[in-house]
Amino acid sequence: MLFRKRKKICVNVKLLAGLDQKEAYNTEKGIQLELKENTRLKKLIKTLDLPTDQPISFIVNGEKAKPGDSLSDGDEVFCFLPFAGG
Repeated sequence: MLFRKRKKICVNVKLLAGLDQKEAYNTEKGIQLELKENTRLKKLIKTLDLPTDQPISFIVNGEKAKPGDSLSDGDEVFCFLPFAGG
């Protein structure tokens, strides 16, 4: 059986609403990540060492996403803690 090496993809991640307090985070540029093809958002949480004890919301290319969703090359990912106001 031959194993096909998974291609690499590049995504840009923006951290917002409290998550942007990570050390050395550039709020203008975000974080450019090279990941394996079909990486899921939940893997991104581990890769960036985001808190696992708080709910994190994701927007990928302007659409709400779930942790089980896969990423594609060129995706723009926004991660933020949910907030409410009045």
